[in-house]
Amino acid sequence: MVWQDSANQKPRLRPLPDAALPLSPSPQFAILQHRQNHYTHWDLLLELPARELLATFRVDQPPHTWATVEVVPVQALPDHRRIYLDYQGPISGNRGTVIRCDRGTLRLLHYTTTHMAVEIAGALLRGRLNLRADDSAPNLWSLHWSPEKPPQPPPAP
Repeated sequence: MVWQDSANQKPRLRPLPDAALPLSPSPQFAILQHRQNHYTHWDLLLELPARELLATFRVDQPPHTWATVEVVPVQALPDHRRIYLDYQGPISGNRGTVIRCDRGTLRLLHYTTTHMAVEIAGALLRGRLNLRADDSAPNLWSLHWSPEKPPQPPPAP
């Protein structure tokens, strides 16, 4: 799967070696629904050690469906500012609107340039995320979600 602007995206996933990971008091994650004129996607934001910005992944499937497929394709995006852990509303430059779907804490289990494993504990999602880089395409990753409990669809608006 290739997104319309993937050629212009330059993610900055430069982790420390596993042995050098400093302990963080309570790293966080957030999932934002990002609505644009032509489509909707979800941004998965992860607070990782020794990084000023949030690791960010674009996901085309809503979070409550991640467990229904074996692998969810995702795209690594440029890191986002920490304000997006809390922010909801319009994005500058006429790039749509974001609505927070979930937020909580994460526990980093593994972190390299090609593989991340985290346990997340949010209001809606609890479980383990495994993210692996795709060797055949830059910026493309796969997400495997192992929920602690069966996912529930979001309430109707």
